Amino acid sequence: MTKKQQKKKPQAPFSSGRRKRKKWTTVVIWLMIIAMLLSTFTFAAAMFI
Repeated sequence: MTKKQQKKKPQAPFSSGRRKRKKWTTVVIWLMIIAMLLSTFTFAAAMFI
């Protein structure tokens, strides 16, 4: 039981780090998509004007 608990302890930070990394990647992707949409919208507006 003690050995299993010791093995489980190092895995916890790894999972949290992975989750944080995934969140960061998703945030970056969303930011890129938003930036692309904004750029396209502004370009279309400039062309229209």
